[in-house]
Amino acid sequence: YIKYFPRSAVNNDLASVEELAQAIKDDTLFLVYQPQVTISNREVVGVEALVRWKHPTKGMIPPDYFIPMAEENGLIAAITIFTTKTAIRQQGIWRSQGRNMRMSINMYPKILDDLDLPSKIEACVKALGADISKLVIEVTETALTTNTKRTKKVITLAG
Repeated sequence: YIKYFPRSAVNNDLASVEELAQAIKDDTLFLVYQPQVTISNREVVGVEALVRWKHPTKGMIPPDYFIPMAEENGLIAAITIFTTKTAIRQQGIWRSQGRNMRMSINMYPKILDDLDLPSKIEACVKALGADISKLVIEVTETALTTNTKRTKKVITLAG
């Protein structure tokens, strides 16, 4: 079955849950990097990795449409894993080019239930040549209210 989304009634030309699941399997999601700049000297000190989806026939699907759909339908963990690995890989590439800057990645509540998350991230960082000291995990506000004890434990394990 498919859950009803009020937005889909208005935007019935946008993608379905099945299409999003297929996009994850087919690796058709991609990241854009929003610069983080210091005001004083206008230096880029880091970037935030933001996931985007270009549907093959419907064009760009807005994240404010597909992220809630992913959260409601159990796809957000897969998107978060994709985002994390891709961002860490890119940070490693930039590091090898002498641009060792901060990489911020958003984490959603479902992924924070995994007590092995810190060790998985650390292994990914080592395998891809990134710098863990430059990795920033951004925890959404809802993550802090869903499973506080478990989330706190995962965050504590992450250091």
